[in-house]
Parts: sequence; structure tokens; C-alpha cells
Amino acid sequence: MVSRERSLQRENSFFGEIFGAFRVMERPMWMLIIVTALNWIAWFPFLLFDTDWMGREVYGGDSSGDDKMKDLYNKGVHAVGGGSQENRGAFAGPTDAIRGEALTIFAFLGILLAITFSIPFALASIISSNSGAGQGLSLGVLNLAIVIPQMVVSLEAGPFDALFGGGNLPGFVVGAIAAAVSGVVALTVLP
Repeated sequence: MVSRERSLQRENSFFGEIFGAFRVMERPMWMLIIVTALNWIAWFPFLLFDTDWMGREVYGGDSSGDDKMKDLYNKGVHAVGGGSQENRGAFAGPTDAIRGEALTIFAFLGILLAITFSIPFALASIISSNSGAGQGLSLGVLNLAIVIPQMVVSLEAGPFDALFGGGNLPGFVVGAIAAAVSGVVALTVLP
């Protein structure tokens, strides 16, 4: 009796359910998971370091520099968050054109990010309706394809950037490569 209860507990445990979902997933769901994981490897360096990039690269500031450099850095960081630009002072940073181009990039990427937040989950719901994994479990597995790449990028992006002298460009390049691969895979294998 006790061994039967343990067997039932294992079958109904969280990890048992997750691993069970992996066993019954069909190829379209696996492809969606791969595309989603690559997509988040692409997005997350930018989401983590966009404010630092704006402060350093666009505004030319430095968070550990003198007061002038810190002011420029802070203005860049605030520009990403929609912060006030009223106290620009003598060191205004980039021209209005460069600032406008950088913010236009952010606006365009916001549209793409909205697609990233919705389409994979809609596809997972459609795909899972034909498999034995179930919709809720399939969405949970898809969520793992988001959070695991985020954890990897969070832990590895800083040391990786440091290998190339600091700055955010190495992480952005890895993200760009992952985005290209994700796009090719999405266009060629997703239903």
C-alpha cells in the first residue's frame, strides 16, 4: 500500500508532470520551445543592458567616472525610462537626432517584444490541443524555455562582455546571432 502511494506521488509530482509533458510533446511543440529559447537569448541581453548601453554608448557617460560622466550616464539611463531631460546643463550628451534615433529603435523593438510576449503562447495553446500534454502543462514547459535562457544570459553576459574589454556590444552580438537563428528556425520549421 505504501509503495503504491509513493508511486502515485511520483506520477503527480511537479517534476513528474514536467518530464511527462516532454515525453508526449510532438515535434511542433519542440520546435516552438527551441525558437522561444533562442528568441529569449536574443532579447535578454538587450533587456538587461539597454539602459547601460544608452548611458555609455549613446550619451557617452560612465557610471564610475567624474561628475560630468556620471551626469551623462544618468541622463542616458533616464532617457530609456522616459525620465526627465529638463536639467541637461552644459554637457547635454548626444544630439537630438541621435537621441531620437535611439528612442525610435526602442519604440520599434517594443512592438516586436509585444509579439514575443503573445504569439508563442498562442501557438503553444493551438499545438497542445492536439497532444496529450495538455494546455496548462505545455504553457508551463514553454515558460521554462523563457526563464532558463534568461538565467543563463543573466549569469554569463557580464563575464562574456568582460572578455572583450567590457561594454555591452559582445552580449548584443550574441543576441543578434540568436535572433537570426531563431528567425530562420521559426520560418522553416514552425507550423
